[in-house]
Amino acid sequence: MPNKCTLDCAFGDKPLRSNSLDPGVISTKLLHAGWFLGGDDVSIGGEEVYATVMEIANGGCNGEYFENVRPARYSPVAGDPLQRKELAELTGKMLERFI
Repeated sequence: MPNKCTLDCAFGDKPLRSNSLDPGVISTKLLHAGWFLGGDDVSIGGEEVYATVMEIANGGCNGEYFENVRPARYSPVAGDPLQRKELAELTGKMLERFI
């Protein structure tokens, strides 16, 4: 299910294409100290991120959330039109000084 917020931005004078990905959990000292989780070796995480980026680039994806190299369901909040509008407005305000 494509992210409607991103699809809304994909048209107009300056079209935008955007996707999100979950990079996974990598084994670090901080992870072990704070959350008692194992995590994957960094090489595994890097391979998944690279494979996901290539899938996005080659597939022309837009508005997708990727997990483990595949499109996945995202939070229902992301599909709420009022939440999307508020996020777009807040993001615009935060970026004003840069654009």
